[in-house]
Parts: sequence; C-alpha cells; structure tokens
Amino acid sequence: MKLRSAPPGYFFQPERPPPRTDPFAAPTGPYFFYGTLSDPCRINYTDKNEPVDDFGHVFRFVGNVRDLSDGTFDLGTWLKRMKRDVK
Repeated sequence: MKLRSAPPGYFFQPERPPPRTDPFAAPTGPYFFYGTLSDPCRINYTDKNEPVDDFGHVFRFVGNVRDLSDGTFDLGTWLKRMKRDVK
C-alpha cells in the first residue's frame, strides 16, 4: 500500500483565534421602517418665534411614487392608525 501526501489546502485550517461573531446581530444590518429614510436637516421657522432655526430630521419616501397620493395630513388620524396616544 502506497500513501500519498494531501495537496495544500486539503484540510480546513481555521483562523487562530477565530473571528468574534455576535449571535444577536441583525443578519441584514440595521433595521429601518420600509419605505422611509431619515436625513438630518436644518429647520427654518417662519412664525417669528425663537429659535429662528434648528436642527431636526426629515423623512424621505423611498419606494414606488404611485403609492403616494395628494391630500391633507391629519395628525390625529395618523396617530390612531399607528395605535399611539392622541395628545
């Protein structure tokens, strides 16, 4: 019986030490609400009250434009649909 040596790379050689993996990490990266992205923005108030300008966030719609419709926005209705308290 004749023995031959194994080719290089035949056996799996794990890294030493193995890389640390987080078992609770999200598999797809950070989550966000589908269809919205939040961008920082500067808010310029026009009601002559203080502060004149401030920093905040604007939400951009990312999706099919045909899903949008023109109309008035009612905060109370939106809060009820989102099952939040109306204040």
